Amino acid sequence: MNQKGISSITIILIIVGILVIAGGIWAWQSQKEKPVACTQDTKLCPDGSYVSRTGPNCEFAACPETKDETANWKTYKNKEYGFEIRYPNDWLIEGNQDSVYFKRTDISQEEMERMEIGYPLSILVENTSAESIFDWFENSFSDRPQNLKPEKHSITIGGINGIRYSDPISMGGCDETFATIKNRKLFRFLRHGSTCNYSNELFTNIVSTFKFVK
Repeated sequence: MNQKGISSITIILIIVGILVIAGGIWAWQSQKEKPVACTQDTKLCPDGSYVSRTGPNCEFAACPETKDETANWKTYKNKEYGFEIRYPNDWLIEGNQDSVYFKRTDISQEEMERMEIGYPLSILVENTSAESIFDWFENSFSDRPQNLKPEKHSITIGGINGIRYSDPISMGGCDETFATIKNRKLFRFLRHGSTCNYSNELFTNIVSTFKFVK
């Protein structure tokens, strides 16, 4: 084969090599820039909304900024059991260390009695033999048929395990109970059934401010 033929083959091979390399680079770059398919799970934000995963790293989107409605509320401190909790400025407190009642100021005591309206929220503290709030819940409703047992939801109260439930055989309305146990003491937060004119978020916010200080 003459020199001219060899040179032509060499040029063709070089061109083919360049095309192969260029194709590989293009394929790699295309794969690199291809968006990742994020999972469809969501995260609950403090305001009750949900955000999904997004971006190249599939991280959860930022939750909407929310104003702390409890920042300027009053604070109740219970020295006997070592806890404190915030409550709306237009509410008053009655009761003792074991039974704390939050009283509405937008309605008189006479009207409350006439309309059979209770306190919007009560905190009751009592001894218990249960080691956990889940044990207490199961023992408390063990004698009921399944269709009359409350449906509990696990939450955190004061940094420890708690539950939230409504009793299906109650008088109705918007009654709800938040409960937790610490050092064999049962702490129950009772929302009265006549509080349907208040938002659910209000009571969630109140309980979220509860914390043990000793």
